[in-house]
Amino acid sequence: MFEDLKAQGFNVRVMRDRQWLELSPRVHVLCIPDYNQDAILLLDVNGRLVLNFNDAGNRGWVVVRRLVKQYSRSFLLSLAAAAPT
Repeated sequence: MFEDLKAQGFNVRVMRDRQWLELSPRVHVLCIPDYNQDAILLLDVNGRLVLNFNDAGNRGWVVVRRLVKQYSRSFLLSLAAAAPT
């Protein structure tokens, strides 16, 4: 995917696992992968935490629980259910 996006002219960087990456002075992102090759994405947007769980389920995530407690406001993005086809 990296090479394809780069070939199309996008400015692409590979994020390091479990390390905050500054996108701008007010926006930082963190990716935490798991053993199923799923991952959650955390965004610190001006001191507010956004958790994107759409690619992973709740598997304990002790690290995430500790992080959430550090923020006065947090938002969870997660699929609630999928309709059977």
